[in-house]
Amino acid sequence: MDGIGVGAGVVDILNSEFGGGKWGSVLDIIGGATPYDLPHFGGEFLKAKNVRTQAYLLLKTAIQNKQIGGIVDNELIEELTAIRYKIEDKVISIMPKDAIKTILGRSPDKADALAYANLVATVGLVMGGGVPFLAIKNKK
Repeated sequence: MDGIGVGAGVVDILNSEFGGGKWGSVLDIIGGATPYDLPHFGGEFLKAKNVRTQAYLLLKTAIQNKQIGGIVDNELIEELTAIRYKIEDKVISIMPKDAIKTILGRSPDKADALAYANLVATVGLVMGGGVPFLAIKNKK
């Protein structure tokens, strides 16, 4: 769920109703924020530029390690294969979302959902608290 604009109210409700309770907590993701302090992904010694890049790198690693498989949705495959990255001064970043939209002619919503869901699962497991709820803020 997008935590900016219309979705902000939903995030607030989830925080007030479920945050910290028996159902877990709401993890408010801001794609342009500093990456989470997680173990290195895939043995690479590059720093992710932001949370969005980190989410896609963790997804790439999970797919390569067969932790996520059976992707048969053609739109999702198209979205995942459209994404490119660059490395500058040992910092890796994926292309801007607007560039992906230009390539696809639409937003990569399915790829974003999968990348962020995998990030939430990873953060929950690494931090030992199970899998938290997900709320996404895309920094523009």
